[in-house]
Amino acid sequence: MTLRSLRYAVAVVAVLAGCVAAQEITGDIRGVVKDPSGALVSGATVKVNNTDRGETIRTLTTGADGSYVAPYLPVGRYQVQVEAPGFKTFVGTDIVLNVNDHRIVDVALQVGNVSETIRVEESPVAVDLETSEAGPILTVATCSPAVTFTIFPSTRGSMASLAMRSGAGN
Repeated sequence: MTLRSLRYAVAVVAVLAGCVAAQEITGDIRGVVKDPSGALVSGATVKVNNTDRGETIRTLTTGADGSYVAPYLPVGRYQVQVEAPGFKTFVGTDIVLNVNDHRIVDVALQVGNVSETIRVEESPVAVDLETSEAGPILTVATCSPAVTFTIFPSTRGSMASLAMRSGAGN
């Protein structure tokens, strides 16, 4: 085999390897679970439910750093439920996962009984912190007692704050 044909073969293999890697058909949901003071909560149970199928896809336990990752999830709508002793159950709904999405669902647990539930509903446009895509308006509803309030995105996002600090202006 000549050097020229060896180079050609290596180039073909490199191109084919890139095509195979680009065929990702799943996504993942990940996040960090904290208590009201901001301390990490290890050992919390995280259930990732596919609401399109009506089934629990993953049941995870947060690590010592309070983090969890649910990899290789099929495209669809999801619900994330987090439970830990001494805290109210957290439920995040309407999490849309598309091909190769990496959705971040960070959780701030509230002190209370597990029988009490905090429900966070996202709009159909999901937050993707891996890209610069705009996020949704979040509606937060506390199921016990029935109190509802809405959190609107700031008119100046983190990039606007960064631009102001760097002297770029408004």
